[in-house]
Amino acid sequence: MRKFLPIIISLFFMLSTVQLKATQNNYSNINPDSAGIANLKVYPNPFVNELNLSFNSESGYKINVVIYNMIGKKVWEKEETVLAGSNTLAFELTELGKGIYYLKGTRKGTDNLYFIEKIVKK
Repeated sequence: MRKFLPIIISLFFMLSTVQLKATQNNYSNINPDSAGIANLKVYPNPFVNELNLSFNSESGYKINVVIYNMIGKKVWEKEETVLAGSNTLAFELTELGKGIYYLKGTRKGTDNLYFIEKIVKK
């Protein structure tokens, strides 16, 4: 079984990547700059319990921030208010186990994708 573990892990990652790309293709807007978001930073990454998201926005709106595990299951979600100008959002993620996740942001009420970032909880 041990000799197959690297193959199983590689296959799992490849399938997760394919699923994420399929999800991305359902959205009309995947470029943060064209969505009115600039200078997007997700930090620290890897993180222990708190993850920060900072960016500049051209206007104010509501954003849905969602975290998916490696098999594409939604494990966390929060709605935030974004203001015109500089924004920093802090998320307390103590309930998440150690692992690799995907952080996705969309404008509330639309399918406009602002960002997808791979994050790691250690």
